Formats: sequence, structure tokens, C-alpha cells
Amino acid sequence: MPEQKSLIKIVSQNKKQLIFLCFLVLVVYANALNNEFVSDDKSILITDFNNTSEIFSQPALFLRALPYFIINLFFGKNPFFFRFLNIGWHILAVSSIYLIVNLLRNKEEALAVSTLYAVHPVVVESIAWISGGGYAQYSAFFLLSFLFYILSRENKKYYYFSLAAFLMSLLSAEKSFVLSAMFLVYQLSFENIRR
Repeated sequence: MPEQKSLIKIVSQNKKQLIFLCFLVLVVYANALNNEFVSDDKSILITDFNNTSEIFSQPALFLRALPYFIINLFFGKNPFFFRFLNIGWHILAVSSIYLIVNLLRNKEEALAVSTLYAVHPVVVESIAWISGGGYAQYSAFFLLSFLFYILSRENKKYYYFSLAAFLMSLLSAEKSFVLSAMFLVYQLSFENIRR
């Protein structure tokens, strides 16, 4: 019987690549950290984060406001920390992409694909623009959900992690529901090949 894949083991086997990707994202987006709020960020500036009822006023999307509440609680309305949060979401997404492609293909392709995504101009807005951070957040949770889904093939406990991460993606942005089609595409494409 083949050895079951453990996320901790997979991460430790790819530690150097994941550290490289994290460093790459930090270097690429570091210059955005000290930028000020822009006019589109006024929804963040006018939100009273001390009023917890305002955070949960949209229960379907409360996970988007919860990190803002925590940042405001500890650091106030400092744009550095709001952007740092977006960078954190992006690092999680890039790392998830690396691990997904590594599981489905190989390390070389995983590094190439995740490096391209890490620095691609199409994602700059969701990282450098504070109000665009919702895209990075729900993408990170969705990709994590997909990673857990792939791992659940060999260890059923990851199926529950996949469901939890997908729910967190939905609570970050309702548009992530459309991405659920990826699970079906994966089943039809990769699972049929393995039989």
C-alpha cells in the first residue's frame, strides 16, 4: 500500500521552494506597504471597527471584515498592516498553487507556475490595493480548499479541511461559489486517468 501523503510532510519536503516563493512575494510587494489609503478605501476608513455588530451586519461575508477588525484593534487604521494582510493572503495562494501543481505534476512545473502567479501583473490590484484584498482572501481560501480536496483522495480527514476552507472562501466573497466547478473538472480530468 502506498504511503499516504501528509500536508506537513509535503511542506517539509518543499521547504526551500516555499521559502523562496514567500521571499519573492515579499520583495515584489514590499514597495506597496508604505503607501497611504486611496479614495476607494474609504469604506475601510469609515467603518467603525469598534462596533462589532457592524462587522457581523452582513453575516454571509463577515469573514472579509473580521481581519480588518483585528488589524484595527491592534494597529489602528494603519495602511501598512492592511496591505501586509493582502500580501499574506497572496503568499498562502502562491504556496497552495505550488503544492497543488507539485502533487499533480512535479516540482519544476510547480515552481514555474507558482513563480509566474506570484509576480504576475494581473494580481497586483488585489495585493497593493487594500479594498481589493477580498480577491486575494477568497482565492487563498479556495486554493487551500482545492489542495485539501486533492489530499483527501488518500486521507479522508482532508475532506473536512477542504469543506472548511471552501466555506471560509464563501464567507469571504460569494463569487467564490463559481470556482466550485474546479472540483468537478478535477474529478473528471485527473481521477478518471488514475483508474
